[in-house]
Amino acid sequence: MVSLLLVVVICAVVAKGSLQKNLTEQDPRELGDPNQMVVETRHSLPWHDEICVRRGKTELFILPNLFHWDSGSPMKDVFQNLGRPQFQGTFLDQDYYVWNVDVRYDWDMENKYRGRFLAVSFKYNKRVNDVTILEELPPDNTPIPAETEFDLESL
Repeated sequence: MVSLLLVVVICAVVAKGSLQKNLTEQDPRELGDPNQMVVETRHSLPWHDEICVRRGKTELFILPNLFHWDSGSPMKDVFQNLGRPQFQGTFLDQDYYVWNVDVRYDWDMENKYRGRFLAVSFKYNKRVNDVTILEELPPDNTPIPAETEFDLESL
């Protein structure tokens, strides 16, 4: 009986070591196209303290932490990293900006749900509230003309 228990303990230790090794090799930052923009989800939490939107290993901006008012990157950081948005819209009384980019969720390695547009909404304190991947633009979006003055300093 003792020898059987010893074998079970040894197998459990080997299995745990193997699992930990596989988890570190599967870090989502190491997988996929390094030029594609990726929206991390709660799926990423074992690897990251904070989830973000990134391109390859480069973190572009932080997404909000649940129930923390001051979490999420400031609006100014988002615009500096993504550049000028191409569209603007409103959903449920909340404004959002849309960029035309190649984007997917971190768990979508087969690109089944990838989108052509990234929509970012902001809280009243001008921090990221929500990020959504869109395959098509909703009909209420209005283009932001290139000649329109868009001052990042006022954000």
